This record gives sequence, structure tokens and C-alpha cells, in this order.
Amino acid sequence: MKKLVVLVSAVVFLPGCANIVSYQYKDKKLPDDQISKIRKSERKSLWQPYISDYLKLGEANKDWKSVGSHFTYFSTALNVMPGEYAIQFYCVTGSTYAYPTATLNAEAGYTYESRCFNAVDGKIGVELKAVKSSQSHIN
Repeated sequence: MKKLVVLVSAVVFLPGCANIVSYQYKDKKLPDDQISKIRKSERKSLWQPYISDYLKLGEANKDWKSVGSHFTYFSTALNVMPGEYAIQFYCVTGSTYAYPTATLNAEAGYTYESRCFNAVDGKIGVELKAVKSSQSHIN
């Protein structure tokens, strides 16, 4: 029985440690120069950014697309087609969390890093920064 509890615990908590990539499009084999990638920043931070929901702006359908939940956990990365998006993040540190939102004009071939931070008035902010382009040899 003790081994079963340990195994179940490992299976339940393992997704939180993995890098989970979600896709906004169906063909997961598209080349990097045709898509945009959103990834967790490599910079040290107290806050961990996860992607909760996104909305493609400018479309008739105004429904937010969910990328995870507290039960299945949230994605650490999202690949999208070029365009303008509103992205809601789940920023967490210890038992404290927040859901800040950022907008992104995603360009094909670019990777964007997400970072949660302490903002003014005790609020939590999130920023997206272009860090790499497959078209311009930026590393």
C-alpha cells in the first residue's frame, strides 16, 4: 500500500515539473520559421510563469482557449501562429498566485520569454520579451 501511495503521488506531481508545450494549431510539425513560441524565461525569479488561457485578438470568436487547470496543471510553453494575442498567465510562488494578462503581437520565427514579477501596489505583473528569431541568427 505504501508503494501505491508513493507511485500515485509521483504521477500526480510529475506534470508540474515537466515542460508542457501546448499548440494553438493542429499541425505540430510546422517549421519554427512559420510559428511563434512562448517559453518560460531562463532568468532567475521568485515567480514561476505558466500559461493559463489565450485569446486570438481580431477574430469573431471571442472565446478564451484554456491551456490547463489546477488539476492537470498549466503549460510552461505555447506555440502559436503569427498574430495578436491576449495571454493570461498563472504566476505562482509558494502558495501565492496571480493571473496577470499580457498582449503579444507574435511574429513568425520568434521565441518570446515570459517572466512574472512583483509590480507596484503589491500586484503581480508579467512581461513577454522577444529573445530569438530563427530568421536572423539571434541566439
